[in-house]
Amino acid sequence: MKLCITGGSGFIGRRMRQALADLGHRVVVLDLVADPAGYRKSEQFVQGDVRDAATCRDAVAGCDRVLHLAANHSDFGISRQAYFDVNVNGMRALCQALKDAGIAKLCFFSSVAVYGSDSCIRDESAPPRPEHAYGESKLAAEDVIADWTTAAPDRAALVIRPTVVFGPESRANVYKLIRHIFRRRYFPVGSGGNHKSLAYVDNVVDATLHLWGIANADRQAGDSYRGVFNYVDGPDMTVAELDRFIFRELGRAPPSFRLPLGLGMAAALPFDLVARVTGLNLPVTRARVAKLNTPTRFAADKVLSTGFRPRVSLEEGLRRTIHAVKASDPQR
Repeated sequence: MKLCITGGSGFIGRRMRQALADLGHRVVVLDLVADPAGYRKSEQFVQGDVRDAATCRDAVAGCDRVLHLAANHSDFGISRQAYFDVNVNGMRALCQALKDAGIAKLCFFSSVAVYGSDSCIRDESAPPRPEHAYGESKLAAEDVIADWTTAAPDRAALVIRPTVVFGPESRANVYKLIRHIFRRRYFPVGSGGNHKSLAYVDNVVDATLHLWGIANADRQAGDSYRGVFNYVDGPDMTVAELDRFIFRELGRAPPSFRLPLGLGMAAALPFDLVARVTGLNLPVTRARVAKLNTPTRFAADKVLSTGFRPRVSLEEGLRRTIHAVKASDPQR
């Protein structure tokens, strides 16, 4: 099978390419930047912007399926317009390319950000209530897919809404938390009683290939699920439990005192002012403190109901990531 992966040079894309190569599939990568590690003989790289219709047509030509990972997703320095430009207009350009090429199977990585924040556990039946432009743009991209699928009866779309994805090689929030603790630059703020849903990258890849009917020898290649699926690795940890686990794996005692949230927000105010003046993406801001203290709980029972079982436990995924940070950090 030949597949196109948009954003295939990124963290999840690299893991997905490895899994597909192990299964003997060919891959075309569409990305703005090349993977510094290079590409396999079974891979082709198309450098370009997913918003460009001609580039999308070139990338998907001859492919059987498309996995859409490319997105604007940073939580700093991206305007509302930029989120919608890449995440929605890019989806429109890609769906047009699929239509022109006669490709009927699409998998899209959306986000649990479409649900907004809430203390309750939310599954796929929860009404979307995005609170940030990123979540709004992902939900709007899902609407573009819905229009694409309903326009022809043979089209099938699989939408994955993963929670925070982490693992070795990632440089996102879980990595930053581990690194700050490792470098002794972290002090717990807030009660730590709020839960955080997390997802280990290899499990996300495995679940996607399972749902898409690619990794299952007992199912036909075309026998794939469609619709929306959350992805979460359970059981959820509270922030305090996550802190303690990281400290323990690093062989250190966790702090016995947590700074009250109000004081933590006040202490972060000077960092906000510096970030606003300089445009620097600082590790400490009121938005980051608030985000760490916001509950984010989601359910993935729908994925499990298909027979999928993750091969890496949440704790083992965290352990592997912690050890990778230790091995790669120059300050070790």
